[in-house]
Amino acid sequence: MRIGSFARTLRALACAACLVPAAAVAQWYVGVGFGPTNNEFLPSFNPANSNIDDSDTAYKILVGHSFGPNFSAELEFADLNTLVRATAPGQSTQIDASTFALSLVGRFPVYTDLAMFGRIGLGRWDSDLLVTGASGSGSGFDPLIGLGLEYSLRFAPANLKLALEWTQYQNVGEGVAAGNTKLTGQNVDVIWLRLTYHFRLAPGP
Repeated sequence: MRIGSFARTLRALACAACLVPAAAVAQWYVGVGFGPTNNEFLPSFNPANSNIDDSDTAYKILVGHSFGPNFSAELEFADLNTLVRATAPGQSTQIDASTFALSLVGRFPVYTDLAMFGRIGLGRWDSDLLVTGASGSGSGFDPLIGLGLEYSLRFAPANLKLALEWTQYQNVGEGVAAGNTKLTGQNVDVIWLRLTYHFRLAPGP
């Protein structure tokens, strides 16, 4: 895909973040998440005679940096696991994927300790394709988007936040081939449950 304009948009938003007044307290945070995947990949053989499993559990780790209460940047590695596992008499297909992504996150408080957030980013996906008697792999750079709710846990140790988020990793697997099978890119949706720990650092002089 053409990512030039998308990359320029990310750079512009990143530059805007650098203009946040120095008085704002920066925070680093780390987190983990897991959740079910859903996608639109279909095997090339007749699904009427096959057994298809197109959902799995994804896992991710992340590190983020806040430029104020409402804006942050996140770097994540997500193992999307097995997107499709399909078998039929004499045939089989399996698609696995992972992604390494950078995204910008904007937050909007909606209630005490509760905030909505959205993200836009760019990720490098890696995908492996196994078909009957053949295998292949590939990678690419494509956008990701997300929406979610984040809650600051008052009853837990300080600086813990729990979030529920929908993230869509777009165009995963585009062009990956094995044997006579070549994938068209598909969107992979994940419903993440994630927990983050925020390190509160005093502003510099």
